[in-house]
This record gives sequence, structure tokens and C-alpha cells, in this order.
Amino acid sequence: MMQCDSFRRRFELGLDALAGLPMEAARKRYDALCVSFAPVDPNGMTFRDEHIAAVGLRRFHPARVAEASPILYAHGGG
Repeated sequence: MMQCDSFRRRFELGLDALAGLPMEAARKRYDALCVSFAPVDPNGMTFRDEHIAAVGLRRFHPARVAEASPILYAHGGG
């Protein structure tokens, strides 16, 4: 697991690299920077993209579930 100081330094360096880039190129690099911090999905995890009332959602399905206990995670986009 990454420590907070390491995350902050790596993120700041990534943001510094965006300086002077055209907006479209900066957005692509920023997206790649953010993806680089994401953990790897557990083995066997699958997902399905859907829409409910024009709102995009992604359903994750673990390979095994001990008991039915759904988790809802929502964020503000981006």
C-alpha cells in the first residue's frame, strides 16, 4: 500500500508534467496519472457498464460471494 507522502509526491510530479500542455493532452495525461494509482481488480472480478435513467453505472461482480450483501459506492463524477 502506498504511503500518503509517496502518493502526494507522485501526484504533484504528475501535475507538474501537465504544465503548458494543450487541454486535451493534459486531460489524457491526467486520466493516465489517476489510473496509475488504482489497485488491480481481484482475480475473477468482472464488471458490466449500464445506465439507469441516463446515469452511468458500473456493476462489479466478484468471483465468489460469501453471502448476498450489496455495496453501493457513489462519487461525483470525473
